[in-house]
Amino acid sequence: MRGRIIRTILAASLWAVVTASAQAVSEPNDATPDPQFILAQIRKRLDAITNYRCTQITLDNRSRAGRNRTVPVRPTKTYIAYDNQGRGRVRELHDNLGATTTIWDGTRSIEVREHVKPNGAVVCTASIVPGEYPRVKRSNRPWYSLRGNLLHGLAQNIEAGSGACVELTKDGHYRLEIDTGSSMVTVVHLDPRRGYLPIREEMYRNGEPYRRSKIEFKEVKPGIWFPTVVLTDPTTPGRTLSGHLVPRRRFTNIVVNDPDFEHQLVPALPDGSTVADEVRGLRYVVDHKRGFTIDGDGTSPIGTEQPVSRDVALETLAAVYSLDANELLKRVGPAIPSAWRPFGMGGEAHQASEAALLNTIYVLQWGDKPQPEVRYTGTGFLKLSEVLQYVCGLGIAEYSGAEELLELRLRGDWVVRQDAPIEECLRVLERIVLEETGRSATFKKQRVDTPVVRATGIFQYNALPGASRENHIHLFVAVPGHSPSYEGSGSGSLSQLLGHVANRTGRRFLDDTLSSDVDVSWSDDRTSRVKAHRNPRQKYNYYLDKLLEKLAQQTGLKLTKERRVIDEWRVELKR
Repeated sequence: MRGRIIRTILAASLWAVVTASAQAVSEPNDATPDPQFILAQIRKRLDAITNYRCTQITLDNRSRAGRNRTVPVRPTKTYIAYDNQGRGRVRELHDNLGATTTIWDGTRSIEVREHVKPNGAVVCTASIVPGEYPRVKRSNRPWYSLRGNLLHGLAQNIEAGSGACVELTKDGHYRLEIDTGSSMVTVVHLDPRRGYLPIREEMYRNGEPYRRSKIEFKEVKPGIWFPTVVLTDPTTPGRTLSGHLVPRRRFTNIVVNDPDFEHQLVPALPDGSTVADEVRGLRYVVDHKRGFTIDGDGTSPIGTEQPVSRDVALETLAAVYSLDANELLKRVGPAIPSAWRPFGMGGEAHQASEAALLNTIYVLQWGDKPQPEVRYTGTGFLKLSEVLQYVCGLGIAEYSGAEELLELRLRGDWVVRQDAPIEECLRVLERIVLEETGRSATFKKQRVDTPVVRATGIFQYNALPGASRENHIHLFVAVPGHSPSYEGSGSGSLSQLLGHVANRTGRRFLDDTLSSDVDVSWSDDRTSRVKAHRNPRQKYNYYLDKLLEKLAQQTGLKLTKERRVIDEWRVELKR
């Protein structure tokens, strides 16, 4: 019993020594700390963080005017990274329309915009300017939730000799009251056991409650605390506080003091991105193989390029876009310097921005004329499926392959000889896919039993009652409640029209008419995209039948759904 009493006394004495030591480190033992001491502790805590990056989820809750209820707005995600020198990176996603990344590396600001086109192409442009973009400033960021703003505000208060009151509360925290001027008073509750973290904040205007917030922290590294949730009173300023707090911001995927933080300040730009560098006076297209990176030499200084004339465009075509005697198909690119582009060949407006022109994709066709014709223009890149259609001339029902392969992105312009054999074009395309992916692709012709639409008869145009476009064949499906709204038009031979309808429906059309070479014009309504309704099958058949009914009515042709054994090109990657 005596030994147990002695051990109890020793343990109690040891605990008293440990507690006294901890108090000596964190705060004065004999008095409430003054603002100067608190300022030093905040600096010590913040100095332990050299850099950080995290995902910020913002939920904006606002009250409807005149109603005592909140209307939640969909959370937004922002990927952010900062260091204690003020350098930072902010990446904002815009739903499925693209993203904006802004970087301040201490000497220049880099803004990268990624825009997703309707066809899935991602157009990437970058601008570099001196100075810091406002978007990268650290206001309303985790640094301020750690209360970097408290550090600055308290320092200014002490320097100006303004009032700053500190008192101990019943829960062992310190209540710091700062007069910030303009009838505003800020009260911050600090936790001395965690480096004087600001866990609650209250703001008063003319003595009335104005705003409240609460911050939850997580120890991400020993002794380093980082905010995870910032809760605020959802009531708009100027109204009576609601009495309850809701999440305003959350921070996830937190990384502190990353040794590779410098990589956050260098944007990853894919080949084909256009860069306007106002710091060095350069404008160029990114091409890593040729050394044109974000800090490359570029291809032409800003201000030296003259408006491209028709003669200059023709010279470019002769020098870059010509085909040798034995060439049938080639790709120009994938990254194309601005001085090489055949501006004006696709009928673009000359007042369009150079960035837009640089992102135009050309498919040029050489025939028996002294200059090529534009077969197709697009934006950003062509998918492999689009190359098969617009470059090689295959219909959408004439090839097949894994979706992952057909979605393969191939950047650059394309030049093809008129009436080039498909087999030869596909041999060249195999080599280009190998260059792009490092893997071998094969195109094999195979016989398949598949449903088709057979067109027979003699073309005779019959205008629909009330047709909006004279002498046009209107491609649409009469859907209840939908008025036709045409999204595009085209012209060519009747055989080309049937191929166009095949692409809209995903069904192979066989031209057994006696009018294949007759010239026709057509207009597309969005309901004619029958292939978008492949599932369920009943809906696809309904749309296809209605489209064929209107097409037959306007052309006088007989359109019959059949099954045939036909040739199909199958594309595969060798494993």
